Amino acid sequence: MSRCTAGFRRRWTASGWPSRSWRNAQRVIAMSELSIGFIGLGNMGWHMATNLLRAGYSVHVYDALPETAQRFSQQVGGHAASSLAQLAEASDVVITMLPNGKVVQAVVLGTGENDDRLLGHLKRGAVLIDMSSSDPSDSQHLQSALAQAGVTLLDAPVSGAVPRAEAGTLTIMLGAPQGYALDTVKAVLGAMGNSVIETGPVGSGHAMKALNNYVAAIGLSAASEAIKVGALFGLSAKTMIDIMGTSTGKNFAVEHIFPVHILGEQFNTGFKLALLEKDVGIARNMVELKQANAPFINLTSQEWGRARQQLGEVADNSEYFKYAQSQ
Repeated sequence: MSRCTAGFRRRWTASGWPSRSWRNAQRVIAMSELSIGFIGLGNMGWHMATNLLRAGYSVHVYDALPETAQRFSQQVGGHAASSLAQLAEASDVVITMLPNGKVVQAVVLGTGENDDRLLGHLKRGAVLIDMSSSDPSDSQHLQSALAQAGVTLLDAPVSGAVPRAEAGTLTIMLGAPQGYALDTVKAVLGAMGNSVIETGPVGSGHAMKALNNYVAAIGLSAASEAIKVGALFGLSAKTMIDIMGTSTGKNFAVEHIFPVHILGEQFNTGFKLALLEKDVGIARNMVELKQANAPFINLTSQEWGRARQQLGEVADNSEYFKYAQSQ
């Protein structure tokens, strides 16, 4: 460990939050001196970890399938960790990119007393960045557990699907403790995304991700239903999309999903319907937790849940159109 990195840890631990002078000093930490652990080498995580390596970081990787981590190390680079504990001990920053918040909790806290896990092996002063699509309440629970171990939790979910993960142009929604110095973290995240937006306290990033995807889902639902009804009045789907695309009915689905993936029958956006349905479900949980009146969130969650049951776990989110036409 370099003197620079060691000093970084000492000052963090001693003061709780870095001083203003130390915030500026963070910028001089060479990328090669910052060790990053990356957990979850799925469709998104593989490309995100690849971009961290390309940016010059030392990267340790771990996956539930050990052969995936070994393949990544052989084909891309980095170090394949044999356990979560080993990865934690080798890393200054740990990133999780996992299916949901419950899996993240299991990875961090374990499911039994002797389970392999991060907690108990993360260094004091380490940072855990959860980039999964997690429930905000899960993040807040983890924040409390990690704080007792001297570890800072940030939530930084992403938007952009596989093509933008590969290109390193994801939009990243960043929740962090108040007063936390974000220069070093933003440099790390900047290797994976071209837009890092601070959203507020821990949990706000995950809340934003869920609400953003709810809006995306309801936009696709609305356009699909409009085309279904329009056909009853002799309107073609192409005509409707052309008109909505240049008028007030324009949304992300109309502009990007319908022309290629639905009208062009490719149905391959790189983002599964099941994942979008999960995010809308998180938005519904947020409504229930705060006892808010949000009927469209509840209705959208119900409809996408039915679509997931009908189309299955591997369907692309654009295939919701097929479900809407079948009702």
